Amino acid sequence: MQKKVGSFKNNIKSSSIILGWILSNVNVEITDSSSQFLLFSYNVFLGSIVSFFCLLSVLGFIITNFILEKVDIEKKYPRIGKYLNRFKKLALFYVIIDLLICLLWLFLLVFASLIIIAKIQLSV
Repeated sequence: MQKKVGSFKNNIKSSSIILGWILSNVNVEITDSSSQFLLFSYNVFLGSIVSFFCLLSVLGFIITNFILEKVDIEKKYPRIGKYLNRFKKLALFYVIIDLLICLLWLFLLVFASLIIIAKIQLSV
């Protein structure tokens, strides 16, 4: 298990600058002997980061679309009008995908937390 988690961390570090920086500063070593609570906490942390980046991406698309509407680039540069329309359609598609990913992660976090709480209450 150690090698899989380590290679997963190395792949994230090489493909994502911010997420790699965050994971390298956390310095959590997860092995087969790690407690279930540590594994759950680490997964909640990663799910929260994914949700946060999805929301930042949605916010970036909304701000970009707002700026494109206010600046009215299509009138100043009519040649790039078709590219801007294509960007707006793709941005809407990406916003929907990012929101679905974010909602899925948040639902999974809530559901997993409820399961853990139920198991703890049953054992007490």
